[in-house]
Amino acid sequence: MGTLPLLKLNTATLTSIKFKREHDELLRMKPFGILEFLKAMNECPFLDQLWLEDFEVERPPIDKRSHRGSATQRRRTQHAAEGGEIFRSPEDLAASITVFYEIVQRLSRLDLVRNVILTPPPSRSQVFYRLRRLALLGCTMSYRDQLQLVSQCQYLTHLRLEFKRDSEHLDPEELALIELDVNCPRITHLDLSWSTLQDQEIATLLRYIPRLISFRAQRTNVGEKTIQLLTGIHSKVKDQLWELDLVDARIMQSPWIQQLLCSCSGLRRFRATEMNAREIVNAAVTRALADPVPGSTESSSSSLSSSGSWVCLQLQELQLSISGIPPRSSFQDHILVYDQLSKLTQLQILSLGGNCMSTWFRMQTLRLSLQNGFDQLSTLKELRMFNFSYMDHDLGMAEVEFMMEHWKKLRKVIGTVAIGPGYSEMGTKGTGGGTGSGSGRQPKVERHEIYIHRKWPLVQFCSR
Repeated sequence: MGTLPLLKLNTATLTSIKFKREHDELLRMKPFGILEFLKAMNECPFLDQLWLEDFEVERPPIDKRSHRGSATQRRRTQHAAEGGEIFRSPEDLAASITVFYEIVQRLSRLDLVRNVILTPPPSRSQVFYRLRRLALLGCTMSYRDQLQLVSQCQYLTHLRLEFKRDSEHLDPEELALIELDVNCPRITHLDLSWSTLQDQEIATLLRYIPRLISFRAQRTNVGEKTIQLLTGIHSKVKDQLWELDLVDARIMQSPWIQQLLCSCSGLRRFRATEMNAREIVNAAVTRALADPVPGSTESSSSSLSSSGSWVCLQLQELQLSISGIPPRSSFQDHILVYDQLSKLTQLQILSLGGNCMSTWFRMQTLRLSLQNGFDQLSTLKELRMFNFSYMDHDLGMAEVEFMMEHWKKLRKVIGTVAIGPGYSEMGTKGTGGGTGSGSGRQPKVERHEIYIHRKWPLVQFCSR
């Protein structure tokens, strides 16, 4: 059964539609009537969420200078000659746009991916009162028109934008005229992941979202200007931010990460790729020099954030690889880093290793051994997940037993446990004696894992 007949058959019950139009559909079959499909969706009385990818309410312009664009244009012309609905009349285009925005009027969530529509709402006075979540990912609509559409969603709370055109930039004057802070005062969640906006453009956009509590910017150009906007003395959001995701930010630097953790006291979730341990060590030394007497009430103790102490003590999720610790670094360096982590007593997720996006092996990381101060993390009583994958570490069975003893709520461990010489091939602890050549052998990994799973069945151990 085709897509359109299936849609018409279920109009009375559909609450959510997710539609992706294949790129080669023009070659395999005649495309369905866009206007007819939109009218069918408009007849769904309970439709609340809509996700469209390459739907093409309007045809995007063809770049005649590119070879691929010319080929696409030839295929469309050939298909039009065969009777397909490729070049529609202006009346049909206008009707399609009108019906599309009639559908949007009833939605609470709308996701548009790539080639969907080029034209913003015909009337700027039209307000989409029900829309709470809006995602515009790689849309062919101009940046200005996309932001104009956003400004007409006055009750919007979650906004996701993916601006990836190098030939187009955000105009500060146009952004000021749109007045997002006035027209969309309820936006609290912003996701700019994978956008190619420059640092200055991101900072300019953030100025118009004063109630921001969640900011995701994976693989973006977040830099010094954005960091200053988030952490500066006059920042409106630094104390209300509870989620920051800066994984694989292209120009991110360790001092900026340290500045965020020392300024945003309300953070509950923080994700970034890597920071140098020297930032933590140097900050601890600075504090010690500023306030050498334990329990001192000098005025220097009131400026801990400026001297480098993390103020986000309610943090529940930390994803951050702490590297830059040479193999022969002093024991004190490890202690200072562990001391900072031990203060995050509300942590439920601690990821010091890799993740689904950054899986490169990390050198010069924390050794994660009891001999180097790993036992300082006994304060993390709320921890439920611990990730140390892709790390150059010494975490073995002694550290696993320490975790099981002190982290009673732990349910998942991600990483490869080092197999120590004190454990026999079956995974039971040896006495150091033994006979024959087998007494000095390292146990097999699979037997070692069997021992772990049998002893702590409630905890999931996996390598990645």
